[in-house]
Parts: sequence; structure tokens; C-alpha cells
Amino acid sequence: MGGGKQLSDVTIGSRAEVLQVRGPAAPRLFDLGVLPGTAVEVVLRAPLGDPIVLAVRGTQLGVRLRDAAGILVRIVP
Repeated sequence: MGGGKQLSDVTIGSRAEVLQVRGPAAPRLFDLGVLPGTAVEVVLRAPLGDPIVLAVRGTQLGVRLRDAAGILVRIVP
């Protein structure tokens, strides 16, 4: 899928739509509601940058950067 950006590169406060989830953590992320078409927002990053906190479907999830790198997103206004 072209045109996607890795969620690990998205800045705090940015909103995005999930395009694709890949990697070994994909099944766990699917169970947590991180599915293609889902809106996510990067809420904060830990002091050293890992993990990041996402707002997804009315809840917040802590996600490791290596797992966030497997989530391709499209930035939305």
C-alpha cells in the first residue's frame, strides 16, 4: 500500500487513519482495536521516545516504537 507513513514517525497531537498493520505484533494490535480504517492519535511519547501512547477507540494504548513502525497510517486533518 503506497503513500503510508509509519506511526512511529508521527508527531504528538497528530491524528491518522490506519492503512495497514504488519509485523509480529499485528495479531495483538488487532485484538486491541488497531485495525485498517481506525482513527488514532499520538498522545505522548515516553521521555526517551519509547513507548508512545495512542488514543484508539476511546482508550489509550502504550505501543513500542518497533511495533508502531509496523503500523502504516495516513495523516488526517
